Amino acid sequence: MGTFLGHITPGIFFCVWSLWDLIGLFSDYFSAAQRKQTAPWMSATYYNMGPTACRRLNIESFIKILFPLFGIISMACVNGLAVVGNEQHMTMYFFFGLHGITELMHIYGFPLAKSLHLPHVSLALAYFMEGLLFFFHLHGKDMMEVHVHVLLVYVIYGTTLATALEIKFRSSLLLAVLRSAGTFLQGLWFWAVAFILYNPIPNAVKWDPTSHADNMLVTATFCWTVAATYIGVVLVATITYYCVRKCTTGNSKDEEYEAVPMSDSMEFINLTPDED
Repeated sequence: MGTFLGHITPGIFFCVWSLWDLIGLFSDYFSAAQRKQTAPWMSATYYNMGPTACRRLNIESFIKILFPLFGIISMACVNGLAVVGNEQHMTMYFFFGLHGITELMHIYGFPLAKSLHLPHVSLALAYFMEGLLFFFHLHGKDMMEVHVHVLLVYVIYGTTLATALEIKFRSSLLLAVLRSAGTFLQGLWFWAVAFILYNPIPNAVKWDPTSHADNMLVTATFCWTVAATYIGVVLVATITYYCVRKCTTGNSKDEEYEAVPMSDSMEFINLTPDED
């Protein structure tokens, strides 16, 4: 992963996955609010959206298996298993692929998958292992490389915590949004790290790993990335809300859509433990 493409590739995976997840959870939440359902809304790690064929094939979970598999195979073929560091990156991909397999087990009714909340458990495990691998990936690195990866580890463990809490508080939209936002932030930061450490632009000014000013700029860049994540999540929520509203209005000629305030339908935070 110590290349420009090695950081851009997982960045694309995390960003696309998290955007899909945000659209799915907001669509599901706003649709449930519009229906004024009495049962509490429950978050999920997958949302079957798109054409009917894609929903029947559970394409989202298969992509979560195929993309990590592609990452493992590409590293094994291009760099070779003997290259130091590849084993860590391949292990990270493996755990996210395992999460995809667990989702399929849950979808197809594998015993205990639902009662043990295995999709959320496997996702929290994948994030935890990712953070563990990156934490011990820093030995012998220069100051700037340690800096960017420590910031990444903070995000990973924050995402892990949100995912772990979501196992117990499935009806909390806040925790589901934090999980997806944390994943999106990881993707954006992978892209930023790719340009900071391995900028491919010809004649671009290289960042000085020993410069105090450059290292402070790394922190500022991370803060801007957090701001971009916040703005992105708000935009996705707003666009999804109006799309759900428009679709509902278009499907109902006799009844005008009435926006349901969150306080009147469901709790946004809702940290009351869900009943098993």
